[in-house]
Amino acid sequence: MSKSFRKISRKFHLWLSLIFCIPLIIISISGSVLVYAEQINEVLLKDKVFRTQESVAKFPVRMKFSTLQSEIKSKFKEYAIMGWSIAQDPLKTDKIRLSSQKLQKRIIIYLDAFSGEIKGAPMPRDEGFIGAINKLHAELFLGRGGRIFAGVVGLSALLIGISGFFIYKKFWQNLFSLRLNRAIYFMRGTHRLIGVASTPVMFAIAISGAWWELRAVTYKPLANPCGAVLQNFKTERNSTVA
Repeated sequence: MSKSFRKISRKFHLWLSLIFCIPLIIISISGSVLVYAEQINEVLLKDKVFRTQESVAKFPVRMKFSTLQSEIKSKFKEYAIMGWSIAQDPLKTDKIRLSSQKLQKRIIIYLDAFSGEIKGAPMPRDEGFIGAINKLHAELFLGRGGRIFAGVVGLSALLIGISGFFIYKKFWQNLFSLRLNRAIYFMRGTHRLIGVASTPVMFAIAISGAWWELRAVTYKPLANPCGAVLQNFKTERNSTVA
């Protein structure tokens, strides 16, 4: 590698990092929070996520899936079922995502699959703490344009990683070398160590995240993408999903 190319790579790496550092930090932190979305909801939405003691004692057997599906369709006629998160813990409720093209609304309901009770009022998809964090992570509160920008940020993260490879040509030789005598060398070595060691994970996150967000350019949502899947449940059991 020529010195001029390495110099260009270094400047490209530096300026791309400076330009996209703030949105990268926001997306990274919000994404880290979303990893624990279920645990956070268990605290913030305890009345919706967990079944009552009365329900646990009175209804020990889960209702048939077809019965639950029919109940949801009858109560929410304007909506289509977009997703159904089935609780493996018998003490928890199912989380169901509904969407209405006519009403231009997407909501979430929590269902006690043992008693058939809908826990509380339906929630708009982006309502609450986790809903707001999810919206921040996906579109930075900027709507469709924000999704495209988040995709560009993902591509920039990929380019930052690639340019870093060109900068540290012999990174394997000095990967675990940290000079402790001067802070500037220590920080530079720490940056190189963390950056190179985490590059495979960063590449996977950047590529998958960019693809996921840039779908907003051409993606057209289906009226009921989960409908066919839900119709394919042929076996009805009482202990699990039927």
